[in-house]
Amino acid sequence: MAVSAPEIRSVFFEPGRRVRVQPLQSERAYHCFIEEVPNGTIHLSMPMEGREYAHIPTGQRVQLAVERRGNLYLFESIVTGRRFGDNPLLILKRPADQAATQRRQHARVPVLLDAVLWYEDAELGGRERDVKITIVNVSAGGLGFRTKEHIEAGRLVHIDFAIPSEHRRREPQRRPTTTTTFAHRWARRPAGHAAHTAPAHQRAADPRTEQQAGVVLTAATRVVHCAALGHEPERDQHGRRLPRVYRGGVEFVGLDDLVRERIIRFVMRREVELRCRGLL
Repeated sequence: MAVSAPEIRSVFFEPGRRVRVQPLQSERAYHCFIEEVPNGTIHLSMPMEGREYAHIPTGQRVQLAVERRGNLYLFESIVTGRRFGDNPLLILKRPADQAATQRRQHARVPVLLDAVLWYEDAELGGRERDVKITIVNVSAGGLGFRTKEHIEAGRLVHIDFAIPSEHRRREPQRRPTTTTTFAHRWARRPAGHAAHTAPAHQRAADPRTEQQAGVVLTAATRVVHCAALGHEPERDQHGRRLPRVYRGGVEFVGLDDLVRERIIRFVMRREVELRCRGLL
């Protein structure tokens, strides 16, 4: 009597792991969890679209994105069935582990987000210095920004910034404002902290504005570089010198797992949007 060889255990597809599934040639992507991995298949919790189950028919080819040890791996698979009941499932053919395509760990996407960079400044007697910046790109490893103040390389700084909410994808996205991030910054300020007063219009921001703008995050970072754009200061039409603009970059330091997950999800979502629009 022939005995079948035991199935090789996957290092990517394990019950409880969160994955992203995206039908090929579609802008829509769904996050769900692996429930079981039986007999060459993957059973996923049924993806949701609003309050309804997403319609991903049998035979649909999909891309699976799996994060492992800080790296993102992509697979192609096909839907082999759907199961409804107490625990609705989407069933996929399990790809071989060696079929994985590793995407560059820190894919960088262009953005335009107002933010606040802050740090303790010895020149201010240890009080915090707030610098307005505009974030121009984001990755899971760091971000690039522009500002009108020079920030020395190697300095440890915090950055408060808002990323658009994934639940508002079908509605026009409002650019998160500096007022929103300042309001978040002062709301988080611990009691007894070195004090200087935020302007009233920043302290009194409506919480609904923050919800509409997106999720406001605080990240500890290290400045990698910061240099002036251009060799000579620009001048306006009257010949007056304009404030210099600096281009900088930071790397995340000890990023909280929840914050990292939110950033990775935003980067992935933003990359899909730009590719569908032919901008990447």
